[in-house]
Amino acid sequence: MTLVSHAHGFVYLKTGKTAGTSAEVALEPLCMPAGHVPSHTTDMLTSEQGIVGARGALATGTRPTWYNHMTAAEVRDLLGAAWDRYARVACIRNPFDKMLSAFFFFQRDARQAPKAEQIARFRDFAGRTCANPDQAAQRDYRICHIGDDLVLTDVLRFEHLAEDLARFAACIKAPAPQDIPRLKTQHRDDDSRSLAEWYDDATAAAVRRAFAWMFTLGGYALDPEDTTRTGGAI
Repeated sequence: MTLVSHAHGFVYLKTGKTAGTSAEVALEPLCMPAGHVPSHTTDMLTSEQGIVGARGALATGTRPTWYNHMTAAEVRDLLGAAWDRYARVACIRNPFDKMLSAFFFFQRDARQAPKAEQIARFRDFAGRTCANPDQAAQRDYRICHIGDDLVLTDVLRFEHLAEDLARFAACIKAPAPQDIPRLKTQHRDDDSRSLAEWYDDATAAAVRRAFAWMFTLGGYALDPEDTTRTGGAI
């Protein structure tokens, strides 16, 4: 979902398969009155403190004004002058890992297949996803850019989520989130998997093209075999 905190002066823009739901649930109390308890799914909520966009099953059907995965342009147009005053943050993730996570999320039957079939299906999925203007790579770009301009003033890295949430909270003079939830993990494959075995040259090149901005922003290695760069200091 999208979050707006009038109380702390920030906007949270939600990308896909980047621990975005975990981060937004951690930040949501900063957008609502004291005592608010976030839920995995929620309708749109508004208060003097801020806005919580509809999330999960409640974000389907008739689209509310504020909802999950809004583009930066949509949020700016609704927020008006406050857009320029508020900090703007989103989650990012090593795109090679992000694409593999998306594969197992959207093709949940894949883990039942033999490994060779999984790899073949993943490469087909990644190629089609990166080439489709309505799929994740292009949606994430529009969530974090207006035109060709990156709108983020800060990022939360999947690989360093607790650390980056604490740092961001200090920047907006808010208490650091405690007990950050790990949501939507039931669809992930074994986290010990080697990224390199899933990628051939063509698939890696497609992901590099589609997520060039995220590789640069997060300092991620451009080779899936390179596991030494998982998001440098920002």
